[in-house]
Amino acid sequence: MLLNWLRRRRPEIWFFGGKGGVGKTSCAAAQALALAEKGEPTLLVSTDPAHNLGDLFGDLGGRPRAIAACLDVMELDPEQECERYLEEVRQRIAPLVSGERSATVMRQLALARHAPGTSEAALFDALVEIILTPPAPLTPDSSSYRHILFDTAPSGHTIRLLSLPEVLGGWLEGMLGQRRRAVAERSLWLDSQQTC
Repeated sequence: MLLNWLRRRRPEIWFFGGKGGVGKTSCAAAQALALAEKGEPTLLVSTDPAHNLGDLFGDLGGRPRAIAACLDVMELDPEQECERYLEEVRQRIAPLVSGERSATVMRQLALARHAPGTSEAALFDALVEIILTPPAPLTPDSSSYRHILFDTAPSGHTIRLLSLPEVLGGWLEGMLGQRRRAVAERSLWLDSQQTC
């Protein structure tokens, strides 16, 4: 019974993907319009930096905009999402560090803005947030979306975006391994200094 309730409450998630120029945006928009015409609250989200949904529906931006009855559309801007993401990281880290360390950490975060994978991490964070805690529909009589459709960037970008957790997991394991080795070597060095 609870499982059925959860299935009814969670929006159905759709991804439209493929090579560039195959009609992802057209198919995603057509499907979203069809669902909305049935009266089902629908959110159409573009993760494509080319902003093709904006070409169809006009200026959209990073917040849902009502396009038709039961249809809201938004485009995720990688630059804005990256700034938002890094600002959230800054706010979480700020209380944990102070003094000279704070300046060093903030300087590293500023450099991270241009590091490989930062935009993908920010977009992935935004995508997950939309899936787990969708914004409220702009349709007055709807409390939640029934469908969330993602018009994705061309295949290479989307694969990189969706494989990010695995890539970061491997990177993090490598960093933790290096840290463990460094701590062990430091302990050996300190022990050797105490015996001298």
